Amino acid sequence: MAAASGGCVALDAGEGLWVAGPARVEVVEGCVSVVGFEACSGDVLVVGGARGATFVASGGRARVCIVAGSGAAYTRVPSGRVFEAWSSLVEKLEAEGASRIVVVGGMETGKSTLVTWLHNVLGLGVVEADVGQNELGLPACVAYSSDSRRAVALSDLEPSGCLFVGHVSAEKVMDLVVSAAVASARRLRGGFVVDTDGFVAGRGVYYKAALAAALEADAVVVMGSAPALSAALRALGLRVYEAPAPELPRERSRLDRRSFRQRMWSRLFSDAETVVLDGVPILGLCPASREGDATVYHCPRATLTVAARAPPRGGGLRPGWEKGLLAAIAEGGTHTPALVERIVDPVEGRVVVRASKRPASTEGLILGWVLIHSDYSEEHLPTGLHPETVLQRRTGRQQRRGQRPRPA
Repeated sequence: MAAASGGCVALDAGEGLWVAGPARVEVVEGCVSVVGFEACSGDVLVVGGARGATFVASGGRARVCIVAGSGAAYTRVPSGRVFEAWSSLVEKLEAEGASRIVVVGGMETGKSTLVTWLHNVLGLGVVEADVGQNELGLPACVAYSSDSRRAVALSDLEPSGCLFVGHVSAEKVMDLVVSAAVASARRLRGGFVVDTDGFVAGRGVYYKAALAAALEADAVVVMGSAPALSAALRALGLRVYEAPAPELPRERSRLDRRSFRQRMWSRLFSDAETVVLDGVPILGLCPASREGDATVYHCPRATLTVAARAPPRGGGLRPGWEKGLLAAIAEGGTHTPALVERIVDPVEGRVVVRASKRPASTEGLILGWVLIHSDYSEEHLPTGLHPETVLQRRTGRQQRRGQRPRPA
């Protein structure tokens, strides 16, 4: 496998070249097939970082030249069973008129790549329901795109909007993901293909079945060797198709996945605008009242006072507990990601946030369960009402350290 600055490679008919990005690939002779479309002499394609794509010589010999970025690599591969199986599957789905397709499978089984292929060939809109590794660049959201351009990866498409679910683990917010995916599909007003996360064990089977059923999917594609998953989905009345996983997947560790999100958070918020919201409903917050200079939150398990000094009774939090809390501004049926800077007055709905873009209107603020730190690393909170979640997180830390819980 070559991993230098790049080079040119001649391919015989049917032979493939697998390229792991970041890399720039120019077709200098003949034509190649990649994720369902053909690129010919003079075409230039980009494979993003942490992505991989196979370029297969079509209709004769071809020659491609690669400019490789840091960490990129490429290697020859036979066209093989995966390319042929995916091509046959897409042809079959097209012949059967499938237009509401959900792609499921474990991690690194090629789900996003097949979704891209189906988008390119069938002209389907895309629903990105992988809230952790969101290929449309909007973590903690179900994003959707009606962009009709051909793409090497889903990240090449322009998102049309997003619906916030508040967490980067679908397992924590399965009901919210299902609801947001259905709403996203409706906004596309046509055929769609859904990319999903790799949670397919245990409850994940029922979650994927519920997602496909709610979307009224006319095809569910199971990636990789997962006979138990396929059988369970068929038993629940879904029309199931199977596709092999790529022979050379671009594998990502848990750290790689967190780093991917860290880059996405930085891209969203490094140039964010400060927005002052006034008189807006705040979803996800305990009922609050004012007592002098203090704010008192009446939460299900505790009454929490936010004040500069420790409260004389009940649990307490210092001002600033909310800084960095992931949120979204609701506007016109879609959501704009934001980071909370300060909840000035929860009673009057006055909040300062940093938003990825300035909203045209504001219908409310939805709080999530992820804290984004100054370096864009993340910390997960229990799913529940704030600020009780912050207290639960700190109590859990103290218990793990063998300390007695104390007011935060």
